[in-house]
This record gives sequence, structure tokens and C-alpha cells, in this order.
Amino acid sequence: MNGKEEKLLVKNISIDKQLNKNVFINHFKDDLMPYDNNDEVFIFSKKHSIYDMEFWIIVGFEKNNIQYIELENADKDLTNSYANWSNYKVKLKKEKHDQWLMQLLGDPDIINDNEIIYNLPWGMVTSYVDPRSGSVCIAIRYSY
Repeated sequence: MNGKEEKLLVKNISIDKQLNKNVFINHFKDDLMPYDNNDEVFIFSKKHSIYDMEFWIIVGFEKNNIQYIELENADKDLTNSYANWSNYKVKLKKEKHDQWLMQLLGDPDIINDNEIIYNLPWGMVTSYVDPRSGSVCIAIRYSY
């Protein structure tokens, strides 16, 4: 996702819509939470650095194609829990996601209260806050 490219490098492997599920599993099998080969959603067990920010990563497939990637800033100072919730941390994490995306992709196409959206030739990138759950995420969704 450097510039407006769709490539997202994780451990020097490009994760993009060209990467099929079997190749993904073969490359990342030791980096994923326990899974079954029939699973559609895979969660990385460790955080990974992508363009100078540490992220927790979730990759979702439909059949053999990547449908989405979710990235969440892994900065432990921004982690919320039920016992220690802070709206300030939610706001700060969202701001860091937005700044990171703006450095890579420039100005967003759409800016709303809880999200910024980039409409790209290969899909959509959104930085958002889910007001119900308080989750803060960058979602990369591919179009086919």
C-alpha cells in the first residue's frame, strides 16, 4: 500500500488480491493463530511492522481469494480493555491510523465523523471507529 499500490508487505511477502489462500497458508502457517485449512479468517499471532507502524493483522478470504485485511495499531499504550477503557485512546489510535494512511495514500476521498475512505482502482481502504464496540481499525477491501 505504498502510494496507491495494493501491495502490503508482511515479512517480505506481498499480501494482495493476487495471493491465493493456499499460498498464504504456506507462507504464514507458523505466524497464524490456530486455524483449520477450511477457515476463511486468519489472525496473525504476533504483531508485524508495516511501513514503520506495528499492527495486529486479520486476513479474510472468500473461497480462495482475499476479500479483506484488517490492521489495528499494536502500540500497547493505545490498548483498551473492559477494565481500563479510555475514549482518549480510541481517538488517538484513530488519529494515528489516519496519519499513517495519509502518509501512504495522500488525502482521503471521503471524510466522515468516524471514518476516512480511499476509493482506489483495486478496492477501498477505510480507517474507522465502530461506535458500538469502540474498535479502531484500518480495513482494506478488494474488488474483483
